[in-house]
Amino acid sequence: GLCNYRTTADCMPHLLDKKNADMLISLGVFTRAELESRCEIMLENYCKTIAIEANTMLDMTGNIGTALVKKAFSKKDTELYIKIRNKLIKAVVVKMPFLP
Repeated sequence: GLCNYRTTADCMPHLLDKKNADMLISLGVFTRAELESRCEIMLENYCKTIAIEANTMLDMTGNIGTALVKKAFSKKDTELYIKIRNKLIKAVVVKMPFLP
């Protein structure tokens, strides 16, 4: 059957799996070098797209972040510290944005 990978980044490297590569090469669709190049380019494009989308979201939302916190800390106006890139940042729990 078909594999069901959760993310694009998880499935792209499987283009180079032996059975997939052998089939595409034997049918003359790609050479091994073309397959490797295609996989690298697809992953590069995926990473760039994700970075653009993330930066666009940050530009649109400013200082809004979404996190999963334990119920004991989830009450609105609760102050807590979150760790971002090994730095503790003070945060405040607010009403979920974009929800009625």
